[in-house]
Amino acid sequence: MADPTLIKWCPTCQEDKPITEFHRNRSKPDGHSHQCKDCFRVAHKVYRQTPRGKATLAHARTYPATKKTKRRYDKSEKGRISHKRYRQTPQGKLRALCGVRKWQAANPEKARAHWRIHDLVRRGKMPAPDNCSCTGCGKPATQYHHHNGYDAAHIEDVIPVCAKCHAVLDNRIVYT
Repeated sequence: MADPTLIKWCPTCQEDKPITEFHRNRSKPDGHSHQCKDCFRVAHKVYRQTPRGKATLAHARTYPATKKTKRRYDKSEKGRISHKRYRQTPQGKLRALCGVRKWQAANPEKARAHWRIHDLVRRGKMPAPDNCSCTGCGKPATQYHHHNGYDAAHIEDVIPVCAKCHAVLDNRIVYT
């Protein structure tokens, strides 16, 4: 902790003040900001009213962390727990539902086909993909693939696949 008996000059208000009245700043030779806390607060308040200050503030609210930092947090145990807790709240459920609704609106044929297969599995007319083996690699399947497309004539033409083979079949991943 800084010695409160040390005095420093503030060039803005032109007063001598105790060193504790200055923010810490390791880049400065004495380890403290050049302005006192009061002057800094006033200057920062004035800056936030300028167009550039408003834009900076809006950017900080919109992008609180870089993509890389956010991705790292999302993959961490703490991030996964936090997201799981959020998804269980009413707001989290609504946001997830909105994302699904957007996808359904953008892909009506795919949504109709997925719901048809889901309905067949639910009614017992088709086995769940978990009870089948992947047609590509023989491992346990996790989902169905509409290999003939999503139109009404081929809506029930599906094959059980694992996630890796499904990505290859959809040309999302190309192995060389």
